[in-house]
Amino acid sequence: MMTSDASLPPNAPVTNGTLTPSAHGHGEADASTRPTTTPHPPTPSLKEVCADIHSRVSAFLATPAEDEVTRSTQEQTTIGIGVIEKALEDY
Repeated sequence: MMTSDASLPPNAPVTNGTLTPSAHGHGEADASTRPTTTPHPPTPSLKEVCADIHSRVSAFLATPAEDEVTRSTQEQTTIGIGVIEKALEDY
C-alpha cells in the first residue's frame, strides 16, 4: 500500500506537528510541542483482550451461516481453535 509520502526520497523530513523554523526559514515538525486534546483510553490488559476476542469469535461461530463463505470461515475457525487447543495442551 502506498502512502501519501511515497514520492518523498528516503530520509526526507516529514511534517508531523508544529513547524519549528530554522535560520533558513525551514523547519521540521516537533510533535512534542503539540498539545494533546483527546486523552487516550487506557490500554486493555491481555486478559481483557483475550476475553473480548473470545466473545467475538464465539458470537461469530454461534451465528447461523447465511452463505457458503461464512459457513466455510466458521468451519476453518473451529479447526484453528482446535489446533491452538492442542498446541496449548502439548506445549
